[in-house]
Amino acid sequence: MVISLWTSRIVLDQLGTVDYGIYNVVGSLVLLFTFIQGSLSSSASRYLAYEIGVGTRTSLNRMFCMTVNIHWLFALLILLFSETAGLWYFYHKMVFPPERQFAAFVVYQLSNISAIITLLTVPYNSMLIAQERMKEFAYLSIVEALAKLGIAFCLYVDGMDKLIIYGLLLFLTHLFICLLYYMYCRRIFVAARFTYYWNWKIFKDMMAYNGWSIGSYISANFVGQVTNLLLNMFFGPIVNAARAISYQIQANVSKFVVNFQMALNPQIIKQYATGNKNVVESLSNMSIKISFSLLLVIMFPLLVNIDFLLSLWLKEVPQHTNTFVVLVGLSTVFGSMANVFSVIAQAANRLKLFTLATMPLYVLSIPLCYFFLKLGATAELVLALSIIIQLLELLLQYVLARYIMRSRLRNNLGVILRCIFTTIIFCIIGWFIYANSLSGILYSLCSIVTTFLFAGFWCLFFIIEKHERLMLLSFVKSKICKK
Repeated sequence: MVISLWTSRIVLDQLGTVDYGIYNVVGSLVLLFTFIQGSLSSSASRYLAYEIGVGTRTSLNRMFCMTVNIHWLFALLILLFSETAGLWYFYHKMVFPPERQFAAFVVYQLSNISAIITLLTVPYNSMLIAQERMKEFAYLSIVEALAKLGIAFCLYVDGMDKLIIYGLLLFLTHLFICLLYYMYCRRIFVAARFTYYWNWKIFKDMMAYNGWSIGSYISANFVGQVTNLLLNMFFGPIVNAARAISYQIQANVSKFVVNFQMALNPQIIKQYATGNKNVVESLSNMSIKISFSLLLVIMFPLLVNIDFLLSLWLKEVPQHTNTFVVLVGLSTVFGSMANVFSVIAQAANRLKLFTLATMPLYVLSIPLCYFFLKLGATAELVLALSIIIQLLELLLQYVLARYIMRSRLRNNLGVILRCIFTTIIFCIIGWFIYANSLSGILYSLCSIVTTFLFAGFWCLFFIIEKHERLMLLSFVKSKICKK
């Protein structure tokens, strides 16, 4: 997280606000065609983890080979659409300064190829996670972060178009990471050695699953990228830069939660596959509490001291950035808790139910955003809508997951309500502290430490239950004594 935030600071400083905004909005256009990557990753992780739980090594290898085949098929389709419909939108709808048109085109092509390479990495990434080899996953993630930091330092070299060089070096990084995943998985896992295999039944099952999973990812990722394009149409690339910074912070902070859930999700799927629904309920309850607690202890000090931290992090802070970070942070809190219910739906292969229920809620936000923007609404209102959408989605997904689990998950509702209550209380406290804050480095540092400790103690005694608190303290004590 620290490396990524440092990298973002250097990249924004060297590219400038306009070029940084161009890169972000071009990336959004690419993601319109590669949003399916999230769906395919979810499908690969689900089927591989399920097969590990109930299958054999041979059946696991066949499932892996079919996963690779499907990813190659979609990679070709994405290339076709991005070079036709994508180019049309690029030339006819996107807003760039005339002198940066060629650089934006080159970055668009490089981003396309990078996205396709990342898509082809998904089967190997999913195998690593399904096997719960989180240490190796962490090492590869650190290598990728360090490579991107090296790219950022390369931008200090003068005499070149920094936007084009940045896109080119990111492409080479994605290619390098793809090769690392391929070589490691092929060497360690016998089931990850690709040979030609085709099974129409597996193909139909996975495509049916992907069809509804795609709908789910359209709801979240596709809508987010369309919103970014709408902001570009009404406000230009500077607002895109502010939004990009806010989502950069959100992405890095939420990695704590995402990686925790990534380690827990295969266990939920495997336990569901073997029929241990009591364990599934316990794991989902733990996921909600720890995910919320991790986000709160990080986000609360960040949001209360946002102006100080942004000035410390960035040399030039684009307009709207501080408000965007707060709004995106609140949206992330609710979205992270909803993830566990999506995993239950994946394990039960009931994504059709989830998608039909939640997709209209997300898609409705697009015409609403466009309507308000046409009336002259501010960019902040667009992001505020996402908070309401995420909260409604959390409650709806809980109801659907409880239906799938046959009226289980009763304890989860109490946890969700405690988390919502905590969010409201902390918003009030945070606004009061922010409105009455003093200037100065010493005050800001004291405020960060105080708010961090306050959030930590609140989670420890209000969110985490007594037996879990004792288990956590025992774990920490054992580590200290061991050292």
